[in-house]
Amino acid sequence: MRNVLRVTALVLAFGSAASTVQAGCSTVGDASAIAQRMIATTNQFRRSLGLGQVRLSSALNKAASAYACEMATTGNFGHVGRNGSTVKTRVSKSGYGRACVIAENIAWGYQENAVMQGWETSAKHRANMTHRKVKEIGIGVAYNGTTPYWVMTLASKC
Repeated sequence: MRNVLRVTALVLAFGSAASTVQAGCSTVGDASAIAQRMIATTNQFRRSLGLGQVRLSSALNKAASAYACEMATTGNFGHVGRNGSTVKTRVSKSGYGRACVIAENIAWGYQENAVMQGWETSAKHRANMTHRKVKEIGIGVAYNGTTPYWVMTLASKC
């Protein structure tokens, strides 16, 4: 049975910032280093709870990065993309293959350490990060000006 986890968005309110999205999306030169740090932090958190590690998936990274960029460029912040995409369709489109477990955490406006702390302390985001069947992870971060948009995609193949 396919188990798709649903979460609510973790949002830092910036007043009208979400409605003033500029055209274009930028990523940082060290996006790979950021992803590696976030994966290491996720694995440290999972280890502290007696759970196995997750490993980087290039397909999940592709899905997470593309969706972070979409949110940053469109201002559409939520788990349903502007074209109606869901985490399941985004993961499938990225070439991941058949997934039995898929989860997605999103956030905007937080710096790297704060976004991880927020996800760890939010019950639904924490559940995604600590799901026993999750084996792989992808991290996406994109910027609209100086505002980061984050996506963590977690999954496990059938």
